[in-house]
Amino acid sequence: MRKIKLIILVLVLCIGTNTIAQNRPEESLSLISNATTNNDLYNGTVNVSIPLFKIPIGNLTLSNEISNVPTGFRPRVDESIFGLHWNANLFGSITRETNTDFLLTKYAAVQPGTGVSGIYPSDESKARETTDCIIQRQNFDYGFVASKKQILQNPNNSGIQSDFIPDKFYFDFFGYKGYFVFDNYGNPLVFCENAKLQVVGPGSLASKCYSVTSPIDFQNKNISEIRIMDDKGNTFYFGGSYDALEINYSDFFFAGNYYNLAFQSNVSFASGSRANYILSWFLKKVELSNGEVIEATYKQRNADAFNSFLQNTLYNNDAGFPTSYPTSAQLEAANIEVSKSYEISTSTTEQYVAIKNFTKRAIIDNIKIIGKNISVNYIYFKDNNNLIHLNSINLNYFGKSQSINFNQTPLGGQNYRYFLTSLVNNSEVYSFQYEKTETLPSKNSYGTNDFGYWNGTNSRGIGNSNTFFDATLLKKIVYPNKGYTIFNGEKADVSKKVFDGMIDYTLMPSDGMINRIANRIDFDGVNEYKTNYTYQLSDGKSSGIILTQFRSGRISNEEIKYSQVQENIENKGRTEYFFSDLISNPDNSFINTKQFNSTALSQISFNGQENGAYQRGKLLKKKIFNSSNKLLRESLFEYESFLRPENELVDLAGNACSTCKISDENYYVLTKIDKSNSQHKATLYAPVIPYLLKKEKVIDYLNGQQITAETNTKYRESNISWHPYPEQIETTTALGTSIKKYIYPYELNPGRCRWGCPVNETIVGGQNPMYQAMINSNVWFPVIEIAKNENNKYSLQENLFYHSSFVPKKIRQSKLDAVLDFTNYKISVDQTVDGLSYDLLDDKANYLQTTNKSGISTVSIYGYKQTSPIVNIVGITYVQLMQILGQPTSPTDYLNLDIVTKSNADVNPATEQELLNSLDIFRNNPLLKDYPMTTYTYDPLIGVTSITQPSGIREVYIYDTANRLMEIRENSTSGKILKEFKYNYKQ
Repeated sequence: MRKIKLIILVLVLCIGTNTIAQNRPEESLSLISNATTNNDLYNGTVNVSIPLFKIPIGNLTLSNEISNVPTGFRPRVDESIFGLHWNANLFGSITRETNTDFLLTKYAAVQPGTGVSGIYPSDESKARETTDCIIQRQNFDYGFVASKKQILQNPNNSGIQSDFIPDKFYFDFFGYKGYFVFDNYGNPLVFCENAKLQVVGPGSLASKCYSVTSPIDFQNKNISEIRIMDDKGNTFYFGGSYDALEINYSDFFFAGNYYNLAFQSNVSFASGSRANYILSWFLKKVELSNGEVIEATYKQRNADAFNSFLQNTLYNNDAGFPTSYPTSAQLEAANIEVSKSYEISTSTTEQYVAIKNFTKRAIIDNIKIIGKNISVNYIYFKDNNNLIHLNSINLNYFGKSQSINFNQTPLGGQNYRYFLTSLVNNSEVYSFQYEKTETLPSKNSYGTNDFGYWNGTNSRGIGNSNTFFDATLLKKIVYPNKGYTIFNGEKADVSKKVFDGMIDYTLMPSDGMINRIANRIDFDGVNEYKTNYTYQLSDGKSSGIILTQFRSGRISNEEIKYSQVQENIENKGRTEYFFSDLISNPDNSFINTKQFNSTALSQISFNGQENGAYQRGKLLKKKIFNSSNKLLRESLFEYESFLRPENELVDLAGNACSTCKISDENYYVLTKIDKSNSQHKATLYAPVIPYLLKKEKVIDYLNGQQITAETNTKYRESNISWHPYPEQIETTTALGTSIKKYIYPYELNPGRCRWGCPVNETIVGGQNPMYQAMINSNVWFPVIEIAKNENNKYSLQENLFYHSSFVPKKIRQSKLDAVLDFTNYKISVDQTVDGLSYDLLDDKANYLQTTNKSGISTVSIYGYKQTSPIVNIVGITYVQLMQILGQPTSPTDYLNLDIVTKSNADVNPATEQELLNSLDIFRNNPLLKDYPMTTYTYDPLIGVTSITQPSGIREVYIYDTANRLMEIRENSTSGKILKEFKYNYKQ
């Protein structure tokens, strides 16, 4: 009987350790993978993506593209709205990895001796586990305040009351990818390698919490909205209402039988728990630095449909919950779309355990650029199972429209899934074929292997994985020009695996459970090329390593990584890639579990918390060979970790430290407490710091000689005003060494004045109010750039900015005889010359007037709702131009000109001709005959359609159906061809 108890306890506890399990839609799984993946080949995959559209707006670009994610087939997860294995981030989103046991699974147990079975947490444990705090922080004894270093090095004396494993919030929006967490005191820490992002407005910590056992108050923006500022002056708003959130409605069922010792008989039991919690926040609004606004609308939904589901959230040995999950009809009436996933489902002769997740989807309806006559509309359809799919994207701009159609087809027989079989973008057709889609299992199938992928049967285990390892994966793409790419997979193998934190070097041959790319065949319409991929170390063994123990249901493509990959294009040559992995970049020696009271028998594990993972998957070396196996080029890469030895870690609590490093601040401390003895505690240092390229060495092998070039990059290490951008770049070639140093606002305002900052207009670097404004707004542009060339000659460039939009105002350059160096750069402005001045802005930060170093001004007039210049006039100021035209001279008065009005109405060839006529009248104004003028017309989402030079010669730009420039002709679409462009498709 004791054996029965242990089996049940162990199985239930395993549920709680699978933190990134199948508890979310396919799109959310893809976002996490995309935000944490450094290189496709490191995963044994190749990138397959198709761009859909791009719209420049301010200093951002609104774009959509779809990508194929070649993970194995998980039968118990609904396909994405784009079709199985396809995903896209249509606007932006944040999704989190939750680490709280909302469903109380770890409190489920059977005790035959007492006759107690079910889910029985203490009142304190239940309150803690069923409270979801968006901003998490460590629980301490009352009145005790410990620093992070004190927690790390001596948890027994730091007042810790409970475990601390914070949620990770993964994000992907407008080119920013990464994650953020909240440290032990609720301070946000952001991991992003290409920007310094700020999570804004933490507010009251208590107001960020809610109960997962009651309907959530979605109007409370303290829990429903997240704001992020980038370092260009833009603010992004995520969530904020029920429609822009994805909510998990989860159900845990625990049942079985055991032999009751007291009654000497078999006893059956059944228990269950429920919860609802926010899984994802979707981008709803962007406020750009230039005043532009982009807004998204999500389909409105009625959250009341789930109130009955939460009527009772815990039962033990009863008949079950009094209410069930809403029916399809009830969901339809509430306009709610859901996707289903099974986090774990298993059974034995003695028990049955299952967790089901129903995710209320956030379905984007449209995106609008306010005041620009530009909108993107998304159209959907539902299948017979009430699952939603994207049907088309319709772009509307200046009265024109563009349609992108997604043709999804049900494949797989009775248990069909929807597959994207073709995509049509402006008459350009892409078609897709897939592996083994004839007969698929039901969405309730148990037929998965240890990685959670379909094994070709309906029973758990390896099954027929050797045959079905690549089932449903993308096989072929046919491009609009009838070229194609064929993908062939193979079964993965590894030579290393991780078990209980140790590396086992036992060779594991291919077992058929996971697919990786073996080769691809590309046909460009003329020639066919075959590329083969191999995954071998120098000794011939597999370069694969399994990073985690087998845990069914996890994001399986994250399990196997490859440190060496060879890419061989037949008859063309090959490239060898070497990536960092768990061998080259283990969890750092001082980042380890600290076990206190080691005589205790209890085991405290941080399984799954790999603190060096962000360093892995980086390219360490690349070697290029020709078809004769001759080495042509070798590139070596090194990275900056910013970490320091543990004995040098500085305690920042109450310490105004001028020498502290970013590693002293940007970390949190994972803590765990032995539930059987609260004095047995462990901690783990978890940095949140990018791993940035610091050295690149390139060796070219030419005619028996080696030609070497080396670039070394230095970054800021101080925690004060830290950012991920270079402070110095040193380049060494055969000609010598050159150095560029970048000075940012924080270095120029050392006193950190908040207001009334002094201005010194007589020196370089004297704009203190501007520097403080940039710091306050999280704007990180280099203000001064100092260069030393190979001859040890120094030069300087100063960038001045406008106060509100932070766009460049003027560029100054040092004179040839200026005396300066890397430390003495605040030279007199008399030793500089103005390179380019941006004299005047309109209300959207468009440059209306610039002046070059010769003092010649150029005026630009913007049309198409202030998106594109339609006139450039040289040798005149804006005020002079407006006075000649008899118009007022404010920066927005040009908007009343006829040429601007006509451009705003340009929606077809007829209205474009009206604009051309108006531009010709403007050009022929006799008062402007002495000023060289260039005029432009556009198709705003495609490009320029005509340029009329000062000579009067007009160039007409002609595009193909894929919006690619095809021809430039003289004067008209049938005129003389000036230039012609040809394209071939290649992945």
